[in-house]
This record gives sequence, C-alpha cells and structure tokens, in this order.
Amino acid sequence: MRTLDGREVTLEELIGHVVLVTAGRHRDLLAELNDEFLMRGLHIVVDEVGELRVHDPAGAVVGRFDVDAEPDGDAIIDLLEEHLPL
Repeated sequence: MRTLDGREVTLEELIGHVVLVTAGRHRDLLAELNDEFLMRGLHIVVDEVGELRVHDPAGAVVGRFDVDAEPDGDAIIDLLEEHLPL
C-alpha cells in the first residue's frame, strides 16, 4: 500500500495513527482530507481493496465503507473525528 505521495508503507508502520485505507478514488477529496487532518495524525493510504476502511491507532478496523463511498461523507468524517486527537 502507498501513501498519497507514493511512499510504500505497511499498516504496522502506521500503528499509533488513525489510518484511512482507500482504493484511491476521489483523489481531490483525499488530498483535501489529508490537508485537513494530517496534523492531527491521520494517514491516508491507497490499496487496491474492495472497501474503504478506517483503522484506529492500535491498528483495529473501526469502520468499513463501500468502495464508492465519498471519503468526506459525514459517517467517515465522524469516525475520523472520534478517533483523532484534538
């Protein structure tokens, strides 16, 4: 899997951070989310998966969404806000 800037990473490397895993659709929205939440510890990674999912800082999956879900939808933003530090 890769970060938005193309760096290869594993989920294990991102333990301690909230991670949004996506198939890479909606690139503009992902870039906006990255700008908005990076300083709070969000990492967005692209993986050719069949779903969009959110991992908490311990690495557990705390939300799964359809691959076509918009990453800035209310349910996803609420979940990110719940797990990201202020």
